[in-house]
Amino acid sequence: MFLVINGLEWFSKGGWAMYPLALISLYTVFVILNRLYFFSRFIPETDNELENVLRGTALLPERLNGELAPLLARGMHEGRIDRRRAELAVEQELLEGMQFLNSLDTVTQVAPMFGLIGTVTGMVQTFRTVAELQGQVNPSVLAGGIWEALLTTVAGLMIAIPAVIAFRFFRSRLLRWQNHLNTVVDDCMKITAERGPLRIPATEGGEG
Repeated sequence: MFLVINGLEWFSKGGWAMYPLALISLYTVFVILNRLYFFSRFIPETDNELENVLRGTALLPERLNGELAPLLARGMHEGRIDRRRAELAVEQELLEGMQFLNSLDTVTQVAPMFGLIGTVTGMVQTFRTVAELQGQVNPSVLAGGIWEALLTTVAGLMIAIPAVIAFRFFRSRLLRWQNHLNTVVDDCMKITAERGPLRIPATEGGEG
């Protein structure tokens, strides 16, 4: 409760710059939660389907999700995988992972700038007040004005630092996933070249 009250007090004293910073912070939280969901749910599901494709136990291609798994499954069934189409499918999967990450990178640069602008405008107002009083001002009042002006810089850094950490983490995870996807493509092509078309068991109602 104390932290909430303190936070609201800081927000009210920080001036106009706190409002865009608040919106930026909410957007940052949304992006981080969105990407955490993607990396914890979508990637494992895709990797599981690709593992089934490699083992030859995957469902029919049309029942698979994403871009890469259906393409590889279809190629293994037909006995030929188009390398270029597989590379494009990998790029498409990575684009899904990159969603919002560029904007998160922008946050790491914009948030401190908003904080700095808020501090500069706050300092201008403080020293303008000193000038109007012709220097007849209590040092504690001057220090209080500077303290309030610096709040926006603190807020900007508090947003930017977690955004930098999250961006670097997600980008590193994507690079590792890219290497994994490329390895899966190579393995599927090697298996297909050695084994030829994959025989699909007859389904119920099919020709006996």
